[in-house]
Amino acid sequence: MRKKRWLRAILRILLILQLLITMLFFIALMTDIASGNMENLEGGIIVNVLAFGILIPLCIGYFKTNRFIKKVEKYQNLILIREIYDTQKLSDYLSCSRAEVLEFVSFMIKEGYLNLAMENDNLVKTKEYVDPEGVFSVICQICGANNKYIQGKVNKCEYCGTVLKLK
Repeated sequence: MRKKRWLRAILRILLILQLLITMLFFIALMTDIASGNMENLEGGIIVNVLAFGILIPLCIGYFKTNRFIKKVEKYQNLILIREIYDTQKLSDYLSCSRAEVLEFVSFMIKEGYLNLAMENDNLVKTKEYVDPEGVFSVICQICGANNKYIQGKVNKCEYCGTVLKLK
């Protein structure tokens, strides 16, 4: 989830910058048209088309990321806080099909948004045993953060998401 929040923050900054640039180019074009300066009209139109061409995908990316984060948070709230583990109850509560709930919950488990398992198409808490001798302290090679490393698992840095390697 941290990656998506980080992506949303970056997209928000880029979106604001691109919006300001696009507005500046548009105002410059309208000023040229209003003053009767038609010498650079074609160039002004091209620059504005390019500015809007960059702005539109940024808007789409930002709103898709934002919608995804809200959906994950909604599912996490229902499952982890309200403890609704029955996928049929989740689908009734969310007013969508059970297949859609199963697909998204499976995705959330696979991507690490939920530390649960699927059993008979319902969620169950995992009873994962970790041997204390298989747990190591590892410093991330990218950000320098101290992390727990569990042998036999894909371990990622809690702070930057880098895959950790035991040396």
